[in-house]
Amino acid sequence: MNKTLKTIIATFAILGFLLLCVSIFYYFIIFVPGGEKSTVSDNSSVASPSVSPTTNTSSSPKPRISITSISSPIPQGSNATVEALATAGAYCTITVNYKSGTTSRAEGLDAKIADSSGNVSWTWMIETNASTGSGTIIVTASTSGGTASSTMHFLVTY
Repeated sequence: MNKTLKTIIATFAILGFLLLCVSIFYYFIIFVPGGEKSTVSDNSSVASPSVSPTTNTSSSPKPRISITSISSPIPQGSNATVEALATAGAYCTITVNYKSGTTSRAEGLDAKIADSSGNVSWTWMIETNASTGSGTIIVTASTSGGTASSTMHFLVTY
């Protein structure tokens, strides 16, 4: 082989190796998030939480949220309260789904901002016609660093 052909082959080999290294680097940045993804369950249909943080694509820290207290079991027509611990200052929302699949639109389920300690809570009345059985509550915290959510089941009774 002449010297020019050897130089070209060596150059392509080096470029190929560099491309491989960059590809591996980006794989770890894009597909391997820095945070954990966990699910906690007590194998019952009532009060089994799960936490699902999302991938952080910015330089801001990822938000965190977990449900710390829930009224359960709770009779129809009674006030229910959910307390959560989130990233301080996070924009937090709550979704209450009853066993029938309907989503509560009750007063008190508005979005809130977690206080400086990360505490956030919601109180609302369980509708008198809410289906009895296991429902689901999802709380979500959002910051510039992404979104995290926590889910817990609760029990509506007569």
